[in-house]
Amino acid sequence: MPQADTVFQSRSDGISAEGVRDQYADGKAAKVWEIFIGDKKSRTENYRNFLVEKLRENGVRRILDVACGTGVDSIMLLEEGFEVVSIDASDKMLKYALKERWNRRKEPSFDKW
Repeated sequence: MPQADTVFQSRSDGISAEGVRDQYADGKAAKVWEIFIGDKKSRTENYRNFLVEKLRENGVRRILDVACGTGVDSIMLLEEGFEVVSIDASDKMLKYALKERWNRRKEPSFDKW
């Protein structure tokens, strides 16, 4: 069992608070999500630079990351100094973001995340 499954408990068996079925309820996608989208360490510099440049050009300081999944983009943006609020309908996906937040909670940006 992955460590995230033993530390963070989902609040449901796959039904979100809104009553919509969680397509990721079995937890399988969350366990391998970063393989498909690239983890925070392997994000291409071009992607990071493009996104951060556009956000800063437009004076963005706070970001709402809707459908954040495991939080890969949220983490990248926190590391770049943005304030981020992350949401996802899937408890299983959020569990991985919460684990990263907990592991880095002593960093001010992660403590506020």
